[in-house]
Amino acid sequence: AVAEMRVLAEYCLPLVRIGGFFVAAKGHDPKEEVQNAENAVHMLGGSILQISPVDSHSPYGQRTTVVCRKDHFTPQKYPREAGTPSKLPL
Repeated sequence: AVAEMRVLAEYCLPLVRIGGFFVAAKGHDPKEEVQNAENAVHMLGGSILQISPVDSHSPYGQRTTVVCRKDHFTPQKYPREAGTPSKLPL
């Protein structure tokens, strides 16, 4: 995964239509990161549906997918200016 879940959600969920899904690729044990992102995902109009392990043939071992559904509109102020979500995550 390239960014923390809160940052990924802020960049991606505003682009998802209501009823659509956002799937994030994460490392082998993202439980704490996902728990930290639950409030941000909800603020952005989504909900976390599922966390699933995925077999990987890469040298880095097991990966995980985090599936989020877009339930409501995202407030107009999101995503914030580029770089801000990384410096000040929700």
